[in-house]
Amino acid sequence: MNGTILSLENFKSIRKIDLSMNKISGTFPQSIGNLTTLTFFDVHQNQISGTLPESIGNLTSLLLLDISNNKIGGN
Repeated sequence: MNGTILSLENFKSIRKIDLSMNKISGTFPQSIGNLTTLTFFDVHQNQISGTLPESIGNLTSLLLLDISNNKIGGN
């Protein structure tokens, strides 16, 4: 699969996102912080760039976060 991560605003009750090992590019949408029921977020081995939005701190139910092997930077 290729493309970008779309707005996630309409998926408020989603628990698992696994988009690993694709050709997804672009940046993380700010709306990711609205997914407060998310427990599993795996996007490793893609072409995602930019930084993690501060809103990711709202994901208090998150048990697994794998963003490895992307082009993500930060301070």
